[in-house]
Parts: sequence; C-alpha cells; structure tokens
Amino acid sequence: MRLFPLARVVVVVPILFIPLFFEVYAFLFVGLWFLIQIFQGALELLLPSSGGGVAWWAHVGGFVAGLTLGPLLVRSEQRYRAYYPDEGVLGFDTRGAGMTCHLP
Repeated sequence: MRLFPLARVVVVVPILFIPLFFEVYAFLFVGLWFLIQIFQGALELLLPSSGGGVAWWAHVGGFVAGLTLGPLLVRSEQRYRAYYPDEGVLGFDTRGAGMTCHLP
C-alpha cells in the first residue's frame, strides 16, 4: 500500500453461493483490514477465552513494521541493471509497450 498507493485489489464477497467481485483501492482494503485486526485484538483482551489474541496483535505489529520499513527496501532506479535489446526477443519489451513477439 505504501509503495503503490493507487493500486486496486479485486475482492470476492460470497453471498450464499453467488460470488460478488468488487475492485477497491488498496489503501481502503488495507485500512479496513487493519481496523478489523485492532478490533479483534481488543475484543480478545476483554473477553475470557483460551487464546490470548497474540495472532491479532502480531498482524498489527507486522502491518506497522511493513508500513515503516517498506520504503527502505526499494531500490533506486540507478541500481537497476541495464536491459539489452536482445532481451526483448521472446515478448519482453523494455519500453513497457505491451507484448510483442519476434520469434524466428
């Protein structure tokens, strides 16, 4: 979500046996997911149960760690290796202009 903020995710909502497909923005989906994790973790703390709710809080911690440390894992464009013209032979176009096929 941090690296591709305008990405969209296809979500499946099954109603009985009919799957409904929706396309939502990643930040909306992840935000809702994060709120559910917080709510379930808080609910586990308040209600007596056999588990301690550790998994809910592990998800929250992983989300926060990924959100803060994720940008550190991105390589700058200067560190990418150069592509050569002969690498585009089997359909990979280095300009990103769609699939082309130049088979002999």
